[in-house]
Amino acid sequence: MDNQNISFDEIFGWIHNNEFVDSLEEDVIIAGEKFIDGIPIQSSGPEIRVDAVIAFFCCEGSILFTVDYTTYTLTAGIGIILISRNLVGDIRRSDNYVGYALIISKQFMISLADEVPSLMANVTKARVAGSSIQFEADEMKILTTSIERIRRQLKTTDNTFRKHIVKNEVGNFFMELVYFILKKRTDEDFPPKMTQTDAVIRKFLQLLLQHFKEQHEVGFYAKELCMTHGNLTRVMTHASGKSPLKWIHDALIAEAKTLLRKPDVSMQQIAEELHFGDQSSFSKFFKKHTGMAPTEFRRKS
Repeated sequence: MDNQNISFDEIFGWIHNNEFVDSLEEDVIIAGEKFIDGIPIQSSGPEIRVDAVIAFFCCEGSILFTVDYTTYTLTAGIGIILISRNLVGDIRRSDNYVGYALIISKQFMISLADEVPSLMANVTKARVAGSSIQFEADEMKILTTSIERIRRQLKTTDNTFRKHIVKNEVGNFFMELVYFILKKRTDEDFPPKMTQTDAVIRKFLQLLLQHFKEQHEVGFYAKELCMTHGNLTRVMTHASGKSPLKWIHDALIAEAKTLLRKPDVSMQQIAEELHFGDQSSFSKFFKKHTGMAPTEFRRKS
């Protein structure tokens, strides 16, 4: 069964009328315990990959879900950070679950990284994504208080500086979070210093996330990385097992499947969204890489 790629806008659409939710449209969502009921994940359904950063924190009770096919149970004082590469499924909560979900759009995180590059470097160093973290009571208090500060700013819709204040508060939250995680790590926990190959892979994937819809050729990414087409292909294929062209095609197919699951989006609109010359070109590309026509995929989804 195909995994589903879910956009931040779709998450917002599911829960924007929920009384337990506050949001900065297209950027930040803070949700309480009941919002879980609005996320369409079932144990028999496909896992989803959300195009956002999500921080779950359990304050009381418990919440269970799978991340990358591993089951995690969060109880009081435990948090988990999920990013767009993590596959999430089968979310269940206890009746007495109390907690927070802070959901940040990819674009918002990119803008935060541009403003505070050292923060994002330490987020990478702390390896926060995809595994549960036990926090001390005082740490949990600081983190949940930080989330409540963000929530208060989300509610002040008449504040001219609301978005800037929210960004500062989100940055403060991540600085506290990373500080607590780094305190728990030992030297043995950390990988060796990033190699040149690691840096190329990281930058390529960043560029891919930003530009795959409109830039389908390896040459664009090679130029941005000041490399030749051949060198980038050799580095990516050797290090990741996939050529840069395969990475581009996989990203396009994943996005196409997400759009095809939306019945109100026409084939022509999908072709334009993904910057194909016309609907026919898109259909040929999709069938070549999936073995079925887009119309057939939509009918079976």
